[in-house]
Amino acid sequence: MATQDMLTKIEEAMADNILAMKEGSYFFSWGSVNEPDQAKQEFPSAEIMLDNEECLDENGGAWNGAYQNRAYFDITVKARLQNETVSGQQVYAINEELNKALSDLKKCFGIHYDLDLCTVIMYRGTRRVTEPQGDLLVPKRMIVSFSVDYMQGREDPTTGADGA
Repeated sequence: MATQDMLTKIEEAMADNILAMKEGSYFFSWGSVNEPDQAKQEFPSAEIMLDNEECLDENGGAWNGAYQNRAYFDITVKARLQNETVSGQQVYAINEELNKALSDLKKCFGIHYDLDLCTVIMYRGTRRVTEPQGDLLVPKRMIVSFSVDYMQGREDPTTGADGA
């Protein structure tokens, strides 16, 4: 029996791909993934969170021995300004860094669209959130949403439909 469930495998593959992004091929060399302590984060940082998951199977479709699922993940991105800006301007100055981070994520999961685990990863959208009482160098976070379609065995949900 497998040692990890499919969602954990997918989350770990997403994290590995984010950490593998390096400046030159991407805008940034990414620093931290799923580090809850901001003091320990290296920027840009990412936090991968499952928003929800749904089964896409039709009634009567159980004959194939697998569930067809769609999981929705939010990746919270934080980038850091190198210098303080004119008071109040940091919420605009960070936008360029967040836009580059968004491009990096789109490229990463555009290239690695199946993580060798799933059918497809699709970019779904993004939104920025201004931190009400945050660090002047980290005035906003960005939440980037992806959907992940994958299959898992009905008798052993820790495996993909192909047994992986």
